[in-house]
Amino acid sequence: MAPDPRKELEHKRFDAIGLIQTDLPNLFYLADVGQKAGAVFAVEITGNCPQHINTVAFFGDTAAVNAAMSAAKSAYGEKE
Repeated sequence: MAPDPRKELEHKRFDAIGLIQTDLPNLFYLADVGQKAGAVFAVEITGNCPQHINTVAFFGDTAAVNAAMSAAKSAYGEKE
């Protein structure tokens, strides 16, 4: 996680975290869809995955994270 989002998240409490793993273009698309569906804070989780798969985390209250995850799942199904 980049330093700026990490600083913003350090002092906040969240009820739920939703994680989505996919390739980079879909990751940005689904992060946008999720943020529009619920009051969540979306952050890209970075690592050293050799398969070029990235992760986005939605932080927020339970209802907002559920809404973001549902919207992302629906949007991803529409893309296929």
